[in-house]
Amino acid sequence: MASTAQAGNALATVIAPLVKGDGINDTPLPGVSLLCLSRHQIRTPLIYEPSLTIIAQGRKMGYLGDREIYYDPGHYLVQTLPLPFECETYGSPEAPLLVYRCAWSRHC
Repeated sequence: MASTAQAGNALATVIAPLVKGDGINDTPLPGVSLLCLSRHQIRTPLIYEPSLTIIAQGRKMGYLGDREIYYDPGHYLVQTLPLPFECETYGSPEAPLLVYRCAWSRHC
């Protein structure tokens, strides 16, 4: 069985050629997007919509009140309700943050 680091590396190898640059990259699949960020993004408030977020490379730290939520190639995030959140992102030009995100509608 592959380790989570090996699985993350394999997913990063698939995602990297599909991203067109920093930011959210839409895909032909409805609700599926890829995120690339080649720099550190300071703690920023945002709202996460219901989704599955898988980090292939890099890491993110979410803040919900006094709770810290770490996710990286070994830890994914399942968001079931829209939620205000603060998030800090860690990526670099040598190893950008690469993320697969699958959003779902509340009407499904």
